[in-house]
Amino acid sequence: MSFGDEVMISDDEKDMFLFVDEEVEQKGRSNDESGLPPPSKIKSNEEIAETLGLLNGELNPSQRDAAETTDGPVIIIAGAGTGKTKTLTHRVATMLVKGIHAANIMVVTFTNKAAQEIKNRIEEMVGENAQYVSAGTFHSVVFRKMLKRFPESRYLQSIGIDINECAILDPDESEKLMKESASELSEEDNEQIADNNWDVKLFDKVMSTARAQGHDINDFMASIARGSENEELHRVVANLWQIYNKKCRDMQGVDFDDILVFCDKMLRQEPHIAEQLGEEFKYIMLDEYQDTNRVQMSIMDAISRKHNNICVVGDEKQGIYSFRGADITVILSFKNRYPNAKQINMSKNYRSYPEIMRYSNACADAMEQRLSDGQLEPMRKFEESEQERAAKKSNKVVMAEFKTAEQEADNVAKAVFRDLRLGVQGKEIAILYRNRSLKGIIEKKLVDMDIPYRMVGDASFFQKKEVKDMVALVRFIFHPWDSMAGFRFLGATSMGVSVNAAKKASSNGLSVHEFLKESAEKKLKPKKKDEITDFTSAAKKVAPFVELAKMLRDSIKYGDNPVFIKEAIAQIWDIYMKPGLEKVAARSEQDDDLDGRLDNIGYVIERLEKSLVKGMTIDEIIEDLSMMVENNPDMDKSTESKVQMMTLHASKGLEFDNVYMIGLDNITMPGEDATFDDIEESRRLNYVGMTRSKKKLTMTFAVERFHFGQFIKTLPSPFITEIESRIGAKRYVMKAEPPKESAYAKMN
Repeated sequence: MSFGDEVMISDDEKDMFLFVDEEVEQKGRSNDESGLPPPSKIKSNEEIAETLGLLNGELNPSQRDAAETTDGPVIIIAGAGTGKTKTLTHRVATMLVKGIHAANIMVVTFTNKAAQEIKNRIEEMVGENAQYVSAGTFHSVVFRKMLKRFPESRYLQSIGIDINECAILDPDESEKLMKESASELSEEDNEQIADNNWDVKLFDKVMSTARAQGHDINDFMASIARGSENEELHRVVANLWQIYNKKCRDMQGVDFDDILVFCDKMLRQEPHIAEQLGEEFKYIMLDEYQDTNRVQMSIMDAISRKHNNICVVGDEKQGIYSFRGADITVILSFKNRYPNAKQINMSKNYRSYPEIMRYSNACADAMEQRLSDGQLEPMRKFEESEQERAAKKSNKVVMAEFKTAEQEADNVAKAVFRDLRLGVQGKEIAILYRNRSLKGIIEKKLVDMDIPYRMVGDASFFQKKEVKDMVALVRFIFHPWDSMAGFRFLGATSMGVSVNAAKKASSNGLSVHEFLKESAEKKLKPKKKDEITDFTSAAKKVAPFVELAKMLRDSIKYGDNPVFIKEAIAQIWDIYMKPGLEKVAARSEQDDDLDGRLDNIGYVIERLEKSLVKGMTIDEIIEDLSMMVENNPDMDKSTESKVQMMTLHASKGLEFDNVYMIGLDNITMPGEDATFDDIEESRRLNYVGMTRSKKKLTMTFAVERFHFGQFIKTLPSPFITEIESRIGAKRYVMKAEPPKESAYAKMN
């Protein structure tokens, strides 16, 4: 069995793993007074030990220790490729085997996809009981399991939030409100902005940084230090923040940062809520803990205080998201906050060939901010014959210095071409870079050589316009008070009523839904007294939509067939939104553009139907769609043959047979005037890139390249020289004029 597969059991053993009795299978709930799903039917210690032996028998010692240490504070240092997800799923399954209620377990991940994958794997191991485990992202768990549970919270009421009628604003909607807020700043503020060349992105970054610390507008204003370097910037941001907050409240909306800050404030001001949540979620597991910020730490610490059963899983050597507000000291200080915490180091790497591990371990050895020595033991066995490995340069790491960026790009492109010719799939080849400015020359070389490639980091599926329009339609139909969704819906239709008219009505206290209801009743002005007039053309378009939307809300209320609901939504989209999409597609002059967009719309509608069939409420579905930001791999059917190009940050969590890391010069990695923290994080970023590789790793840089409009001279990144000094690695220095045959082929 390959590492990472689920545990396979025989038919004779299945009864030992299915802990859902017949009544729960029929009704979905137990009949006990708690309403919780039943715990394991296994009672004796001997039976538990026997079952855990079957369940966790294939785990290595550190994995099994992590899976079976279920009580008290635990920190699991899960190195790259050490089977973290498998261990997480076995840990939850172990809890269920021990008789812990599934509803008392919370698993927090950084993507909804990862959360669902964990629940699916657990269900395969121990049965349907796994679906009662609360698993999701920080934002989804906090919104659904905390904020929405306490609509009567004094804190929420004090800031004017009705959490039951609150829309989650996606990043685009937040950005629009931010820009609108900036346009309403005072003349004095605008002078400051012009004098300092500030922009909305900077203001948003300052606000996000503050909120990652758990600060609201009042905290932020109180922190402005008179005479400080950033005093004027922070005063402008505070003014903008106040306007933005009002706009959000007027729209009954909360953005992603709000969700966490509001919860943290609620738990601090109303400790009885934290205690109640701690009594419900007696066991908390937090994944990717190295990427946690202060407000996330504060929320989970408050809840875990009741029972102290908190398990954090992460790798401090892969903390690379400080620009998003992540704070590496959160994981580094865990044992200070939980002095009795048990630390478990998972150090067997099942991803990469030995030579890649040797180089990666050298990079880790240079890190100063560490909880473990960071040395991973290579466990992956060779999959190819010795002859095939020699041809494909597997189990090899190359560090190469080129004279120019042009020469670097030419050689990397030729090496990729050779990989493809030798049978390596395009999707198993990645070209990674620190800054997007480095990809241009490589991209041109790939085009010249007819090498298909995919730029990862473009708009993800749920960020595409037609998908966001479709999600807005669903939101507006079932949450008529969601005016932000209403504005987006109107902007994608031609109903004869404008977005501006709706916004004007909104400023007078009329929601978009109420505005449309009024518009549906408008008649033409009579030319003569007592003349009976017809409805306006806009009213004739609006009225059917208002009626259909009401019918759908009633259908949900009365539990109508999901197929009927799906077809009704599809009909509304056909009538009101498809014409506009067809016009946009016609202007794009791409034959396959409309088909692709229609497929995307169809996917959202099908997803909604499947969610209804699963028993999800419409509120849960809308929350799910609003929070979904990940690319759906099934939506791009042509990626198998494409070489993957992406930033080092975007590569986190992925793996490829062959990895090419380009632009590893000192100006880029770690950058000019880098502080100690900058250098440490850049080294971790370099490590992340190296450990993405399964079979072959290439690291390159050019001593001359274009930088801010001029050619500059560079040196190798210190992370390359650190590796050289630690393991005596050899760097290839290429001649100024490469030979006709690929210089890369020659150096290998």
